[in-house]
Amino acid sequence: MEKMTPKAAYKHAHEVIKGRWPEGENIILRDSYWAFEYARTIIKGRWPEAETAKNNKSNAFWAYRYAHEVIKGRFREGEAAILTDPEWAYWYALNVIKRRWPEGEKIIATSADYALDYAGNILKRRWPEGEKIIKTDPRNAYWYAHTMIKGPWPEAEAVINSDRVAALYYGRDIKNYKREARNKALRDTRLAASNARKAKS
Repeated sequence: MEKMTPKAAYKHAHEVIKGRWPEGENIILRDSYWAFEYARTIIKGRWPEAETAKNNKSNAFWAYRYAHEVIKGRFREGEAAILTDPEWAYWYALNVIKRRWPEGEKIIATSADYALDYAGNILKRRWPEGEKIIKTDPRNAYWYAHTMIKGPWPEAEAVINSDRVAALYYGRDIKNYKREARNKALRDTRLAASNARKAKS
């Protein structure tokens, strides 16, 4: 049994014993993936020994999955690991915390992709702290301007225009913004004139 791998120990518990196998748990704990699977499919709930195992709580991916799929809530012991990776910090905020996560914003703001997703899917508004990294990527910068700013973004235009597709769509949007601004100005002028006439009558 000393030479048994974590995978073999998990499979023995799952396929032969069809339940917990205490004698093999120390072996399973050596591997984050099989510890996660053991908690998820055999224990079907929290496994404290796995939560305190260094290799499990220090792995951002498995800490996130353990929180999302096993605990179905925050895994505070694993948050230090999650906070080292912008991808899993974003998914943790979206699927586990399900709201703004201030502690995760510093690391999320290091990724143009996940800073854009965090602003759009969690904050649902402009996120100044993430704009510095978002505007380094032309397509992310375009989409941020289109969905969050909903108007021109002069600070990012040089980057947006470095990509043919992003520049094409941004240029189309700018024309639409200008047309909408002209139409609004015309409506406002007509409304003001109508109100002036009513006031005189």
